[in-house]
Amino acid sequence: MKKFFCLLLLVFIGQVVFAQNKPSQDEGKKKKKTDKFLFGVGGFQLASITGDASSYDSPLPGFVVGFGIKLVDFGNNWSVITDLEYSQQGSKYKDTYASGKAILSYLNLPIVGRYRTKSGFFGEAGLQPGILLSAKDKVGGSTYDFKDQVKNFDLAVPLGVGFGFQNGFDVEVRVAPGLLNLNKEGNDKSHNLVSG
Repeated sequence: MKKFFCLLLLVFIGQVVFAQNKPSQDEGKKKKKTDKFLFGVGGFQLASITGDASSYDSPLPGFVVGFGIKLVDFGNNWSVITDLEYSQQGSKYKDTYASGKAILSYLNLPIVGRYRTKSGFFGEAGLQPGILLSAKDKVGGSTYDFKDQVKNFDLAVPLGVGFGFQNGFDVEVRVAPGLLNLNKEGNDKSHNLVSG
């Protein structure tokens, strides 16, 4: 449990990614190519559920942890990056009868195209498929499972900006609005919205 709280403390610092460079074996070229393996520490995020239901009234603080790799490098500026992330999402809600938290846990695989300037600033955009791991309703000191009411698959559009330091650390802020309706049944439409 102590390890979990230490990890949680790290994610509240912000989303930080460490890039480890491995020089290529070709020493004859002036410009050495590098393979980048990205190791994600994690980050703090605010999650909401938007749509037809008016009871979802305020964001839910959560976290994301995972790791990533650079899939393709198109020179000094352009690259394609993917992550494998555990993401805590959902929303706080309040209606006539109760108030509580809807907590959705996902395994997300964002794939983004990133453009980085020479100064270190970067912007990115892509697609993020996600698999629902759990759906819990916390209300009045009790927890209820409602995974059978939520679709198992989600798709979002991650958009981010950040800065890469010379020592290999990247700090970024990302927003990921969901494209698909979360509800399995009924006419109401609800969508994930995550920023962090």
